[in-house]
This record gives sequence, C-alpha cells and structure tokens, in this order.
Amino acid sequence: LKSAYASADAVKILNVAATMTSLETYDEEASNMVMTALEVAAEVMESTAPAVSKMAKVLTDAVTRDAKAAHITRAVNVLSSMMDTALSSDMNGIGEDLGRSVMASVFAISVGSRRGAQNVTNKSLEEQQQVTAQTAALTAEINGLVSKVGEAAIANLAIGSSAFLNYVGADGTGASLRVS
Repeated sequence: LKSAYASADAVKILNVAATMTSLETYDEEASNMVMTALEVAAEVMESTAPAVSKMAKVLTDAVTRDAKAAHITRAVNVLSSMMDTALSSDMNGIGEDLGRSVMASVFAISVGSRRGAQNVTNKSLEEQQQVTAQTAALTAEINGLVSKVGEAAIANLAIGSSAFLNYVGADGTGASLRVS
C-alpha cells in the first residue's frame, strides 16, 4: 500500500484497497488502511467517470465489510469529495450510470450507519444517549451527502429533463434519488 501511495496513482491505490476488502481476514487495522487509501485516492483521483466509479465500488465494499461510526464518517467525507470532484471538473456532474454506482455507496453508508446504532438495549443510559447522538450526527451527514449527489446529478442534466439514480442490491433493498 505504501508503494501505491508513493506512486500518487489513484487506480493503483484503489486496486490495492479493493484487494484488501476482498481478503478473508478484514480486521480493524485493514479497515483503517482501506479508509486511508480511499482518502488518499480521493485527493489524487482523476476527474473521470471510470475513476469515480472505481472509487464508489471500493468504498461500497469497504463500508459493507466494516460499518463502525468512525469509518462511516470517513466514507461520507470520501464520497462527498468525489462529488466535489465531479462537480468541479470537466465531468460536469454525474450521469445515471455513474449515479447507480454512487447510490450503491450511499446505500452501504446508510445501512452501515444503522447497523452501528443497533443493540443498544444492554448498554447504560449514557452509552445509549451517546449512540443516539452519533446516529443523529451520521444521519445529518448522510442527508447532506444525498443532497450533494443530487447536485452532481442535476449538473449533468439538460434543462427540463430528469434522472432517476437507483441502486437495488441482491436482497431487493436499495436506494433511489430522482432529480429534475
């Protein structure tokens, strides 16, 4: 991973991160390394649809494997940075195809944030309140992220048209966003 960082090549960094998310043993250390790799890749990423799509795929896999609150917040920041890149580049936002990849990441982040808030009944009142506050903060971050995804999708639309960004997982659950 260090040599991939040194190359400042987002594709190499993402390939290493993708390999790490597919390992059978994916512990806290590996998860932190992948999140750091995603953050570094977001900084050096080219403003192209394939690069954003690859980033979204690796991000989705990483969040699906480990949904700790700290990682969810980092994932929101990475995806937000990707949308900034899409808006401020020649990409001029995201289209429907790329929107599906991004919505998969949004969905993984949303599910991950809920997973972290479950099973608080055996915790002290103070711990329950802390989890509730963290969940509220994550929900606000995710809502802001969805808004930013919508902005990126609208930027790619012709005047008077609309788009439907949709992701449905293998289990039939998913997320969708209509913009016009």
